[in-house]
Amino acid sequence: MTLGFGIIGTGMMGGTYAEAMRAQAPHARLVAVAGGRRATALGAEYGVPVDASPEALLARSDVEAVVIATPHTTHLPLATAAARAGKHVYLEKPMALSVAECDAIIAACRAAGVRLTVASQSRYNDISIRAKQLIEDGTVGAIRMFKVTSPTVGWDVPADGWFVDPREGGAYLDWGPHGCDTLRWFTGSDAVQAFGMFANFGGIPALDPSAMVSYRLGSGAMAQFWMSYEIPAPGLGSYMQWLCVGEDGMLDFTRDLLRVGRGDGWKVELDLPPWDWSVDPKAPRRISLTARQVEQFAVAVLEGGEPDISGEDGRAAIEMCEAAITSARTGNAVAIPTGA
Repeated sequence: MTLGFGIIGTGMMGGTYAEAMRAQAPHARLVAVAGGRRATALGAEYGVPVDASPEALLARSDVEAVVIATPHTTHLPLATAAARAGKHVYLEKPMALSVAECDAIIAACRAAGVRLTVASQSRYNDISIRAKQLIEDGTVGAIRMFKVTSPTVGWDVPADGWFVDPREGGAYLDWGPHGCDTLRWFTGSDAVQAFGMFANFGGIPALDPSAMVSYRLGSGAMAQFWMSYEIPAPGLGSYMQWLCVGEDGMLDFTRDLLRVGRGDGWKVELDLPPWDWSVDPKAPRRISLTARQVEQFAVAVLEGGEPDISGEDGRAAIEMCEAAITSARTGNAVAIPTGA
């Protein structure tokens, strides 16, 4: 048994989902694609019809679920339209532009009785899975501090694309959900306070390409995020880096390497072959991050279960981002929940 998917949005992530369904998600079946100038080529590559519009795709009876991999400003109207059409909704991150939009999407899916999930590929990396196990089994003890770093050498997306449009929310809203979701997942705790500083040092044509944000968690732990597209060559190594500091030990990891620090030394726990999305966007390890979540979502729908990552999880990440953005603009720490 398989679940029929339509993909709206045919850029890099649309292609990622198509490849995931073909190669590594046996319960997910690609039915059709729509949206974007690359739709014709994507449909031809994967042997599926190209619908003239998202509305046409949502009208198909063989589309049971829809992946929405489009610019951020379109997530609310497309997700609510999909729910009204009775389609299960798989949203690329960020879930939406604001908490209010997230609430509207959740309400629409609940009213329609359809499943909702939000992409968080970082949870499905073998490194992340093993780090989560080590945290849960007490290897590092109670978590005290967490640092997430994303140092990128210069702007690595098209300078004339939708990503640089300030209406799409800026660089932190795009990147932040990765760190916010994994922080909540690793620690099992929600953020209760945010303080953010954003900058554009070099004239990159995007909103806030450098950010430093601190979070206080309900558990009492502290977290720091450092994201920048303004790192000079030769760079600082991995695209994303995590440091988890517990009372008894530490985890230092990237998407390729995990080290455990305890006592008087460090031990390599996992060391995986690296991949570079800009060189090989279909690298099997990269595709597996998306495929694992697609497969879990498909099986959950088919068997009447729940997705690993809920709409409420997606909303929580946006609330953390929204609090950091508000803090950066006002110069004040912001309490979470932001509506409290």
